[in-house]
Amino acid sequence: MNLSLTKSMSTKSYYLLSLAIAIFYIFYIFNLDFFAGSNAFWFDVRTDPTQHITGMWAYIGDSWHFPLLDTKYLNYPQGSNAAFTDSIPIAALLYKLLGWFLPQDWHYFGWWVFFSYLLQAVAGAYFLGEATTKTPYVALVGVLFAVTMPSLMIRIPHTALLTQGLLIFMLAFYYLAMQGKQEANKVLKKELFILYFSCFVHPYLTVMLFVIFLVSLFSFWIYKKTTLDKVILYLAFSLVGIFFFWYIIGYINSEHSQMQTIGFEINSMNLLSPLLGTNLAESFFLPSHKFVLDATGMQIDGHNYLGFGTLLLLGYLLLFHFKIVMEGVLKHWILVVAVVLLTLYSLSTKVYVADTLLFTYELPKFFEIITGTFRSSGRFFWIVGYVLVFFSLITFILQKNKRKTLYGVLFLTIVQIIDMTHHRSYLEEALNREKYFKVDYAIWSELVAQSTKVYLFPPYKCGAEIEDTLTLQYFTSLHRKPFNSGFLARANVDCEQKSSILENEVEEDVLYLFLKDKIEEKKINIFFKDSYEKSCKNYDIGIVCKKVNRK
Repeated sequence: MNLSLTKSMSTKSYYLLSLAIAIFYIFYIFNLDFFAGSNAFWFDVRTDPTQHITGMWAYIGDSWHFPLLDTKYLNYPQGSNAAFTDSIPIAALLYKLLGWFLPQDWHYFGWWVFFSYLLQAVAGAYFLGEATTKTPYVALVGVLFAVTMPSLMIRIPHTALLTQGLLIFMLAFYYLAMQGKQEANKVLKKELFILYFSCFVHPYLTVMLFVIFLVSLFSFWIYKKTTLDKVILYLAFSLVGIFFFWYIIGYINSEHSQMQTIGFEINSMNLLSPLLGTNLAESFFLPSHKFVLDATGMQIDGHNYLGFGTLLLLGYLLLFHFKIVMEGVLKHWILVVAVVLLTLYSLSTKVYVADTLLFTYELPKFFEIITGTFRSSGRFFWIVGYVLVFFSLITFILQKNKRKTLYGVLFLTIVQIIDMTHHRSYLEEALNREKYFKVDYAIWSELVAQSTKVYLFPPYKCGAEIEDTLTLQYFTSLHRKPFNSGFLARANVDCEQKSSILENEVEEDVLYLFLKDKIEEKKINIFFKDSYEKSCKNYDIGIVCKKVNRK
């Protein structure tokens, strides 16, 4: 057994084994109907996936605009941008170009989950295999530690942010160049490609990757692996590329959205999160349930548990290999500085331990453009988590005592997997949900399908709840109908302008929904005049009116 697990493999065999382990794990956790997009998980108007899917459908159904992700079908007539529904720009663009033959209700989010987990697994195997040795046990450990990363497992409702394998690859390229295993300038080209690709996935990933890119640039320059002129050149290419791609997508020039918003001190990481997680998914071994691990109500966004296996590994290395650890810290001091700064950012300016506010501080005013734009501060610990996991695994695997290394790392892997029991339960719960639409699906699908557009009063951010908005957004996007509202991130909504529609003439074949207890029936009656009785009908959600063209 020992010989087979520690025997060196060819590169091809190593990655084939890694893929086999990854696919086995992925289909152990998920099922085909989840990837195909028919699982009930995707059809719940109380959750984020509905926003992502409907944003994509609205974009697909509309004609081309600029910026490229703009659509008039949400927040009609002003419009919106599918990038702000987290609809994964690169997938949305490809679908709009090539997906004309696919069914109306098809979506790619399940397959993106599959791609993300496969990417994560391959990245983990790549990092460990290239940094140590390509053996079966290294493939096993690399894949399993990567795909059981807690920050990945709890992110299932936010498909774009599952693409964390990019972070692992970026760190791997940096590490391999620093160790002299890959040429620095070639690494910078690969990192630049990843950086550009991430612009079409999610801006949070781009910023995280850019931090690693900066670490690579300055580390390679200081250690004379590249020249200053190349550092300046790559820095210029990276910044120009990022802003160019964000511009054509619509992240930084969309007139429908505001870049800055609140949440920096709310969507933060609790100091106990790396050690205990959050109450969203607890440790199997550690007493997470005895602590309040979400002091703000949104610190689940900073769920950055490392896992008991990783914590044991870190403790072992600090106790018995402190000198090696410090040598690594000194060699990678620029990365260490970045890790410290990212940790501080993830904690925000209000630092909590459990439900206790430990201390607060203020940042200079000019930081608001950063903290207001990248408000989900707790996410920025992801890089720190991956550095701790993979750098510690590499240090452990490179020990001289190979037997001790083999048994030790397999033990830690088993511990890590067991400790993720509640995280797997979280995934299982997600996969076993029932569809939820709040209204009768068949009735509302027909109502919307037979209308030219849909008006919701009041619209979202002017009185409508998220659930009501997403209910209408689902059917309007499915049937490719313009919708005057929408559950959109950072949307600019002029409530007075939206309500001015009720001062115009009633539009024929347009569905008007007046939410219950939100609009006075007298006002609706005045708007529809003599046609109120034959045009309007009461439903559980509110009053639905439609003036039908009899021609």
